[in-house]
Amino acid sequence: MERYLYILLFFTLHFSFFTPSAHAEGWKIYASYHNATKAVKMDGRVYVLANGDIFSYDPEDTSVEVYDKANVLSDFGIYDIAYCAATKCVVILYKNGNIDVMDNKHRVVNMSELKTTTIGDKSLNELCVEGSEAFVSTNSGLVVVNLQTCNFADMYKFDSPVKSCVADSKSIYAKTGNATYYGDRSLNL
Repeated sequence: MERYLYILLFFTLHFSFFTPSAHAEGWKIYASYHNATKAVKMDGRVYVLANGDIFSYDPEDTSVEVYDKANVLSDFGIYDIAYCAATKCVVILYKNGNIDVMDNKHRVVNMSELKTTTIGDKSLNELCVEGSEAFVSTNSGLVVVNLQTCNFADMYKFDSPVKSCVADSKSIYAKTGNATYYGDRSLNL
């Protein structure tokens, strides 16, 4: 009798662990969307960051769409979002440094280089979008992302944490805890 129980247990465990969709099938993410901290508009929809999660609202038909790792996103724990009018995309910055770029068809390009790199203290401070570039202010410096090609364009190291930045096609201003830095983009910064 004991032998039959072992055989039954073996087949039960074997098919539950090795069935490809056994772990994800039937699971649904129930995120909390009650504390909205930021909203951006893209193609008539309003994308809202709430408690580290993102959803969109269409004011015309009042539909709500939720985005998470189970459907289109590549990670959990969103830190900030920004809209890029030049490339018509929403930039999604995660707390761990991972970046998703989502277009108006909800296709996502993941950029994990900041998350996986060893540049020092990657604590995030701000996400800013100017033109077709995203600027991520970190405790190690400033990271520039080209949103047209979805590549990292530059990394500027500072002696103190970069709290915020503003930029245009000619210059970058970076604010640290004790100074404001100016950089001429035509020079080799």
